[in-house]
Amino acid sequence: MTSFNLSRLFYLTTGIALFIAFEQSYFLMLGVNISLIRNVIFYSIDIGFFSTSIFFIIPLILNTQHTQVTKCLWLAISVLLYSCIICLVGLTYSSIVLRKSVFGELTKQNIVIALWRSSYIFTFAMIYYTIKERFNRIKKENLLIGEMAEANRTKNELQIALLKSQLNPHLLFNGFNFIYKQLISKDPGTAKTVLLLSEMADYSLSDKRQTDLVTLDEDIENIKRYIQFHQELNNHQLQINFTDELQEATKSVVLPPLLFLNFVENVFKHGSFDVEAEPAMIAFYRVGNNLVFKTSNQILQIQNKRSKGIGLSNTRQRLNHYFPNNYELKTQSVNKTYHLFLSIKLWNSAATW
Repeated sequence: MTSFNLSRLFYLTTGIALFIAFEQSYFLMLGVNISLIRNVIFYSIDIGFFSTSIFFIIPLILNTQHTQVTKCLWLAISVLLYSCIICLVGLTYSSIVLRKSVFGELTKQNIVIALWRSSYIFTFAMIYYTIKERFNRIKKENLLIGEMAEANRTKNELQIALLKSQLNPHLLFNGFNFIYKQLISKDPGTAKTVLLLSEMADYSLSDKRQTDLVTLDEDIENIKRYIQFHQELNNHQLQINFTDELQEATKSVVLPPLLFLNFVENVFKHGSFDVEAEPAMIAFYRVGNNLVFKTSNQILQIQNKRSKGIGLSNTRQRLNHYFPNNYELKTQSVNKTYHLFLSIKLWNSAATW
């Protein structure tokens, strides 16, 4: 702290000295003979008033609980007091250095000059203080946003770590593998279901999720497994159409994992799959620079009252985090059919996703 203050004092002193030297040179070039001592005295006082206004007078007045009228009155009093100080210093300088009559120098013109000088110095101080406070506020807001984002990220990482520790993936996968081997010869259909469940758990809990990015192709394959899993559970009686119109090159784009799974889960959680003429729909395709994901399903008449929509809220937060102002999410219900539309801008001239 001491070295910082000494450094700051050195730069301040150097700046004042250079400013006074520049002003003195300017007056000499104009042919105006003004004493260096006079310039040093008055400019030092001006700089002192400017600094005092910024760090003491203005904050003290503006941060009080007084009304705006009272604050303006105190600011005006500060200007008048400094005008008096200028007049007093000027009279003292004239009396001691120039040996002139004090009363002869106290003219209307000198009083107006003192008021003008104190007014514009105080105005500059107000402008500087306002700008400084604005930048400080923005800096604090950005720091707070950064801290909140880091806190949320840490919270999510802890939740994932807790989930992994509770599930103990290795034990879970070994258990899936044992059940699969026991069933493969006796009940191939159930064994296949167990295998799909194992693969989905592996995808969700794998250490690769720590990188926070996967290819679009990986996410789509996981969704296919999810759909197939539900078909196996329901003897392939579910009326659902899955459409993937993306080219292989398009699927190589990387993005956050499990971004679409919550929407797919909601299709199975709240949808009806009994009407062959009105199947549920899940589709991926590309429009220009945007990846488009759509779902639609007949709304199940008896809904799960325990569902709080937390998953959908978390997905929105992730979209806001990863694609701020670069995505569009719309939902609507028409004729007992629920539609979801998600468009994300993933490609541009300098694609980083």
